Formats: sequence, C-alpha cells, structure tokens
Amino acid sequence: MDKFPNRIKALIEYLNIPVAKFAKNCGFSNYVMVKYYMNGKYDPTLSSIKKIIDRYPVNKNWLVFGDGEMWGLDYFRSEFYTICRANDNYTVSDKIKVLLRVFDCSVSELAKRAGINKNTLQKIVSGEIKSLSDENILKLRKVADFVPERWFRN
Repeated sequence: MDKFPNRIKALIEYLNIPVAKFAKNCGFSNYVMVKYYMNGKYDPTLSSIKKIIDRYPVNKNWLVFGDGEMWGLDYFRSEFYTICRANDNYTVSDKIKVLLRVFDCSVSELAKRAGINKNTLQKIVSGEIKSLSDENILKLRKVADFVPERWFRN
C-alpha cells in the first residue's frame, strides 16, 4: 500500500463512512477534493494532511509515507485510560459510551465497525440490555483491542 490514494481509501473504508462525511468531518469545503486524492488526480497539500490528522488519530507517517500502522493506537489507549480513570463502576451502557467517545463516532458507526446489530447496540447504550454476549465482546475487542476483555464483563 505504497501510494497515498490507497491509504486514503483504506482510512475511509476502515472508518466505514461515506467520503462526503469524511470530508465534512475533516473540514474540507466539499468532498470532491478527497475524491481527487483517492483517484490520484491530485496529491494532498500539507494543509489537507493536517486536517485529516487533526480529525482522526491516524499515524501521520503511515498517511504520508506508508510507514508503520494506520492508527496511532497509543492515542486510543491513552484516551481510553484517561476516561476510565475517573470511574471504576461503569455499567455496560457506560462502557459502550466510553468507546463511542474514544472513537468519536455514533452508535451506528460503532455497530458497523464491530459487526454488531445496530438495534442491539442501541439497546445496550439505552440500558435495555444489561450485559454483552461473549460474541459481542469478541466483536468489540476487534475494534478496541487496547481494551482488556475483562472490562467488558459485568
């Protein structure tokens, strides 16, 4: 994955959001420029790269040069532990809300990333469902591998 167009496509695919939403989240005036980057029509400016890095904790060396891993997992780990330090008595609902905050995403986006039914995740967030199934814990761990498995258990 040595070319920028492949990396920007991989990032948007990982986030599982439309190009227009990605562009809006990053502060681009429209999504056409992002499409041009994806197609290799234009190389990104430093300003464009900064917008992406400021919005998403993507590894800048990976984004610019293709070196290393996509995500600076230390960011997610740090954010997770900063939030969790404040309280040891989280409900399952609170725990999912922590992940939503860490990933800065909606319930729908987290459900897509993890491969969990959106309605099920919404019921967990609302408190209707009080515990996570083993299957859903495994799915959440795939997107949040920095979170200890025991944390998801009641």
